[in-house]
Amino acid sequence: MTELNAQKLRVIEAAIRKGATYIHCDPQRDTFECQLPLDLKLKHHVCLCVGLDLPVPIPDLKVTAEAVSGTLSFGGRKMFCLIPMDCIIAVGFEDGSGFAWEKDVIVDPTPERPMGKVVSLEQYRAKKAAK
Repeated sequence: MTELNAQKLRVIEAAIRKGATYIHCDPQRDTFECQLPLDLKLKHHVCLCVGLDLPVPIPDLKVTAEAVSGTLSFGGRKMFCLIPMDCIIAVGFEDGSGFAWEKDVIVDPTPERPMGKVVSLEQYRAKKAAK
């Protein structure tokens, strides 16, 4: 297990114990291992809500050093999902705070570039705060 994955594991486990947890991931980093609905798997930024006491329970939720997995609901349809740690770029907490890893990035779409450009999470937040 890499130190980065160990850190992600600790953050996600702590967040899940506190409540709803928002996993921000880039499925394009590992399209072979990442298991999501096809429309989400093709995106560079997906946010998934996981937790122990959600309105739609995830009884098989599992967090390991390799991945976060469980059966998630998408518009009422349930699907087993697996998000490798290498695809996770940030974790949001129920209180609105979060944790991102410096080397990880998100896609910031603009009217000029609807598919988005890759920016650091810090740059993205600064841009949103300036609006």
